[in-house]
Amino acid sequence: MSIQLTKPLVVPEYTNALVKSYIPDLVTGAIVRPPYTINVQTLLSSLIAGKTARPNACALNGNDLFIAHSSASSQCIFKLPNYLSDPEQAIARGFVFSLDGNDYVGMAFSAAGELYAAEGSFANNRIFRYTGTAKPYPGPALAALSNYASRTDMGNAGMQSYFANLAFDATGNLWVSDYLNHRVVVFDKANLGGTNTFHVLTSLTGSIPVANTDAALNANTSHLFAEPEGLDFDAGGNLWVANNNDGGGAGGVQTTKTSLVKLTPGIQQGVLATAAGGSLTPTVAQSNTDFFIYQVPNLANNGAVRPQFGGLQIDRVAARLFVNEQKAGKGRGYDIATIAAMGTSTAANDLNIVSTNPGNGGIALVNAAAPIAFIRDNNADTGSEPNATTTVAWQSVDIWVRQFNDGVTVGEPILGGSQSFVSVRIQNKGLSPTDASQIVRLYWAKASTGLSYPAPWNGAVAKDGGTVAAPQSIGVIQPGQNAVIVFAWAATPNPVDYIDGHFCLLAHVTNPGAPEFDGFQGTNLNQNVLALNEAGWRNIHITPAVKMQLGHMVVANYTAKEMHAHIAFEILDASARPINPSGATLLITPKGAALDKLREQQVDRPYLEAMGHGTFRVLDIDTGIPHLRLKPGEILPFGLEYVPDHEAKGYVVRATQFSLEGA
Repeated sequence: MSIQLTKPLVVPEYTNALVKSYIPDLVTGAIVRPPYTINVQTLLSSLIAGKTARPNACALNGNDLFIAHSSASSQCIFKLPNYLSDPEQAIARGFVFSLDGNDYVGMAFSAAGELYAAEGSFANNRIFRYTGTAKPYPGPALAALSNYASRTDMGNAGMQSYFANLAFDATGNLWVSDYLNHRVVVFDKANLGGTNTFHVLTSLTGSIPVANTDAALNANTSHLFAEPEGLDFDAGGNLWVANNNDGGGAGGVQTTKTSLVKLTPGIQQGVLATAAGGSLTPTVAQSNTDFFIYQVPNLANNGAVRPQFGGLQIDRVAARLFVNEQKAGKGRGYDIATIAAMGTSTAANDLNIVSTNPGNGGIALVNAAAPIAFIRDNNADTGSEPNATTTVAWQSVDIWVRQFNDGVTVGEPILGGSQSFVSVRIQNKGLSPTDASQIVRLYWAKASTGLSYPAPWNGAVAKDGGTVAAPQSIGVIQPGQNAVIVFAWAATPNPVDYIDGHFCLLAHVTNPGAPEFDGFQGTNLNQNVLALNEAGWRNIHITPAVKMQLGHMVVANYTAKEMHAHIAFEILDASARPINPSGATLLITPKGAALDKLREQQVDRPYLEAMGHGTFRVLDIDTGIPHLRLKPGEILPFGLEYVPDHEAKGYVVRATQFSLEGA
């Protein structure tokens, strides 16, 4: 198996004009979450006609996703507001953030939420700072225009450059890779909006020792940087840089093998200590002390092809590095603790993602994606808030009731005044698994026009509603999966105490410490349920306790000879144990020829009492119906109804046919 993704990852596909989000998978390492897939060409065409989408980099600012284009025909930055929480709505409300640049490449956000972007023509771009990144959807009239607040040119660090990726260190300094000049540039935090003081770490050339321990990979290399692109910081403050190594920068620099470079905090401080506009060139002696070079094997099946790394992201908690690789079109993953000991095969490090970027492609690791537990209002509900596919909130397909906890997912009428079981299906449409901290609360209420909350759901009005059972944990639900939570409803209301058998169930996923109906707004319950993924409402019907329709039974003779059958009945409780049927009533309704058979049966001894309308009462439930003559191939259907007594309510009638065949 290839290496596994540890957190969700957003990946642009330059060639295919798509952006996909991947989640960890135990079998393949990473799988796509379809609700989060963006057809960038469709989005672009809906905003600006006649353009070709070429998404090259992605960056997240909270739940908002920004997508940068690198194409002469589609130079812009898109914003998809609240993408992590509601992808469908985010895609529908995607809008242009900036149209003022061209050939957008890398992006990064400061702690203050300002966007820094590398933009300009190929081999000549600059760093720009944007404010106004929190702007919500501006509406269709403005969605195709620039929607930032201000734009500031921070320059090109003293020379014509092609900046690829950007990353902020823990103190707020901005580090940038310069593909064209084989260097890493840092802009001082104190001057990011002013004089834009910068410092440069230049590339060391010569015979440089590497950190690999495998003999096939540990030969000295010739360059520290060779078209550097992706960069990010690990938990120890080390800056990692990915070399694209395609020979396209100044001087056509290439090395024998592509490499990842680790720059320690010590060498970073050395760079920052240079004078404004100054530079530092490391020495060979600093190799494996202040910087480390990790060479990666050439691609399998073709030793002459070097991998070309682009965007780079690090899961600081798991200490795992992810980088997109344009030649294989996959991506790679490396455990930082064992990266020096990597072998000559790429298989163990292949990341199961599609990556078609021409190099720089900025991937975005999702560090804080919340799970999205939701209960569908109807079959068309995808979890986009509010649910606009229906105007009726009380037909949830994820809530149903059964008389027994039998695992069946189709609701049925239940007997009032008896125990029943309510199932609530909860899906996780998010990018991260639920952490078992959330609970689901379940309420009932009698039928009423204009139901509101908290009453009668909270039991404030006697007999009109209340809690079905104690809240339950929803447990761990993986992205794209669901869990069914079953509640035992010990005191199902009896419709004889109400106008009809129409009742309502309301499920709400929330945090244990949150107040009841947390997140509900105003008094319109229908609007609240449609607006909240976490809430579901289902209207149900309950059969009065005085009569329970059980369905039908079939008495049959499948032999070639006449048969005398004895039909015996048992009344079972909720645990399928026989109970004393004294005081209870069992009714049968013969169909067709079965009625004539019963009339014949009455001649010898009356076992049945006619109740009118074709219905008969079984006089002695224990005795049942003996000596029922059945011709060969004869099949007799009967309807069944059960009327329990007040003391011992039955739940199931078991009918058994005993027959003596032949003699």
